[in-house]
Amino acid sequence: MKEIALVFVGGGAGSVVRFLIGKAVVSRYTSLFPYATFGVNILASFVLGLMIATFSKKTDGMQWLLLLVGTGFCGGLSTFSTFSYENFSLLQKGETSMFFIYTITSFAACLAGVAGGYLLGQKA
Repeated sequence: MKEIALVFVGGGAGSVVRFLIGKAVVSRYTSLFPYATFGVNILASFVLGLMIATFSKKTDGMQWLLLLVGTGFCGGLSTFSTFSYENFSLLQKGETSMFFIYTITSFAACLAGVAGGYLLGQKA
C-alpha cells in the first residue's frame, strides 16, 4: 500500500507541474510546434534517467524515492497520450513536415534526456 501511495502522490505532483508548464508556455508562445509537451517529455526523461542511475541499485532504503519521483512524478509529468494526440492533430491538418519534425526530435531529445540523466546519476 505504501508503494501505491508513493506513486499516487508523485504522479499527482507531476501532473500539476505539467499543467502549470503547459499554461505558462501556451500563454507566452503561439506555435504549431507543441513546445510544452516537448519540453516536459524531455524533462521527465532526463529526471527518470537520473533517478534510475542514482537509486535503482541502492539498497540503503532509497527505493521509495525511485517510486515517488521516477515512477510517480515522471509518469505524471510526461504525457505520451498528449504527444500522440498532437501528432494526430498535425496529420489531420496536413502538417506532415511538422509531424515528422516533432516525432523525430521528441524521440531523439527524450532518448538523449534519459541518457544524460543516467550518465549524470552514475557520477553521483
